[in-house]
Amino acid sequence: KMNEKAKEIGMTNTNFMNPHGLHDDNHYSTADDLAKLAVYAYHNDIIREIIQKRNYILPPTNIKTEERYLNNSNRLLFAVGYGNQILIDGYYVDIRYEGATGMKTGYTPEAKSTFIGSAERGDVSLISVVLDGYVTNVYSDTVKLLNYGFNNFTNINLIGENTYYKNTSIKNAKIDEIPLITKEGLSVLMGNGVNGDQIIENLSIYPLELPIKKNTVVGHVEYMVGGVSLGQVELITPIEVEAVEENSANTFEISSTMKNAILIIAILILLIFILRLYNMIRLYRFRRSKKKRAGV
Repeated sequence: KMNEKAKEIGMTNTNFMNPHGLHDDNHYSTADDLAKLAVYAYHNDIIREIIQKRNYILPPTNIKTEERYLNNSNRLLFAVGYGNQILIDGYYVDIRYEGATGMKTGYTPEAKSTFIGSAERGDVSLISVVLDGYVTNVYSDTVKLLNYGFNNFTNINLIGENTYYKNTSIKNAKIDEIPLITKEGLSVLMGNGVNGDQIIENLSIYPLELPIKKNTVVGHVEYMVGGVSLGQVELITPIEVEAVEENSANTFEISSTMKNAILIIAILILLIFILRLYNMIRLYRFRRSKKKRAGV
């Protein structure tokens, strides 16, 4: 089950052999995969609440009849003062980090010290992963990574939720065009040097069958920079879309045929009129010329 879930959230270089993380030669992962796992877990409100607490009390269960007290070993949340400082940019600072929100410490003799850190400042949320470290080194590396992220990246709102995007035409629909709105919004972290003009939008409309119900997903728009996908947003239609009725279609076809016939008849009548006018002019000139020759 764990490995199935790992693949589901994009952890392609991970294999779990147990749920507790103790060493097994076939139990492995990568920093990239652990970051994906951390992002997934961070979206769970209960997990996000628990990982920020300094301690936590487990209530009694049907197996354990007494409360159990757990202490959070994440020093990024609270460690200050003597013995809790790290060297950052030539200065000793407290391990406690402004805006820290979690996340998970780890250690085995084989893996050494590991740490997944998380922090929020304003509308920017960051997660870092440090592996194969030593004691406080995992915190200094984490702080450097988080500082780099906050100093060099900005959260950009590409499009909001329930936002009008554009109109599109649907074949055989009763109306010429239908509006598209976003099902959800999309915000991404982008380097401070990235210009908004570099963002490319690729619109895809799915094959659809009429009628289309209100709020049906009809396509998506993908945002890209330099060939790299920033993410995509599903597009829905806020209205019901019905197909053109068969009688209406036949009427339209008959109407079009009649219009073409009328146009052809009108052209023929015009040609006949022009021809008669031409003949009348020729006859008039002929008679006039004949009178001149007769001396009339």
